[in-house]
Amino acid sequence: MLSCAKIGFGTHIFIKIHMITPCIFIDVDTQCDFFEPSGAMPIKGAAEIRPNLKRLTALALKKKIPIISAVEKHDRTTLKNGPYYCMTGTPGQKKIKETTVKKSRLVGRKREKVNHANLLKKYQQIVLEKVGFDLFSNENALTFLKKTKVKNCVVYGVAIDYGLEKLVLGLVDAGFKVFIPVDAVKPINEENREPAMKELRSKGAEMWNTDFITSNV
Repeated sequence: MLSCAKIGFGTHIFIKIHMITPCIFIDVDTQCDFFEPSGAMPIKGAAEIRPNLKRLTALALKKKIPIISAVEKHDRTTLKNGPYYCMTGTPGQKKIKETTVKKSRLVGRKREKVNHANLLKKYQQIVLEKVGFDLFSNENALTFLKKTKVKNCVVYGVAIDYGLEKLVLGLVDAGFKVFIPVDAVKPINEENREPAMKELRSKGAEMWNTDFITSNV
């Protein structure tokens, strides 16, 4: 597929792109402790991407695109020495409103004896709990991803130099094609942003922006 982009002075270029649809959306760690100024571990500049997170959620609802949401959930056994963030039962562990869907299903880390395909049909958002950076530490994650029966993933959230990066590498290894809207992600350390994005590009992830995503799904 060719996409036409205007670069100024009446000049256009043609860019070869992959079809994004059908696809799934994956939002990573969009939780209050990372996004609220009063959170336990606020990420600098995270508030800047909240409007685009809202746009992506609205797009998924409108287009009936499945959303897989990764959330950290900790207690004093998983975070023995601190810092303490996304603790069970705290306001900071909750998802921000921009990525919260009413019709959602929370799934714990241990393997659940459920019909994963039926849950994907019944709920538009599957929220997968994890400890630390790796979504695949949730024993249900890969099954849900495979049951969507699609290969394209739009991945956004935080942090592109930690959990989001690890997730994208895992998705690529599992055979998925990944699209990242760069204006809907943030790093913990800004100096790590470009190296992380370079690494992900080298593995085949495509970098676009939210406007492009919303126009091509």
